[in-house]
Amino acid sequence: METEFYQYAEKLGLATVPYPAPNLSGCVATLPEGFVVEPDGTLQKCWNTVGQPEFAVGNILEYEAERWLQNPGYQRWMDWSPFSRELACSKCTWLPVCMGGCPLKVVYPEVMPDGKLELECTTFKWNWTPFSDIHLRTHLTPPPATPG
Repeated sequence: METEFYQYAEKLGLATVPYPAPNLSGCVATLPEGFVVEPDGTLQKCWNTVGQPEFAVGNILEYEAERWLQNPGYQRWMDWSPFSRELACSKCTWLPVCMGGCPLKVVYPEVMPDGKLELECTTFKWNWTPFSDIHLRTHLTPPPATPG
């Protein structure tokens, strides 16, 4: 169904079919220097946890690098890797495109419905054939010849 929506949007001139590209960095939350700063200085690793103090990893007004590095929440983010053998992602051919999807769902599976780990696979994993066909038809078809 997703491919049909993209085709329809293209016909209306609203969108072009996205084509997967390598994701070289993954989510900023998994980078040591990646933080979201809340108005009061609270530091979160993820946009989805803003306003939820139980996920805070520190406060920019109380900067102590050693304390941050020892924060259990910060450590959970730093321990995450899409290459972990414990995740199906490490064996997936689409890993270079999604880099494991949203790490929040792996770092804090308890926030997910039923507290279960939930991987967020790219839809290209299941739709690559129709998306490739659309992309080739749309972007590699020569323009119509103009009357000379």
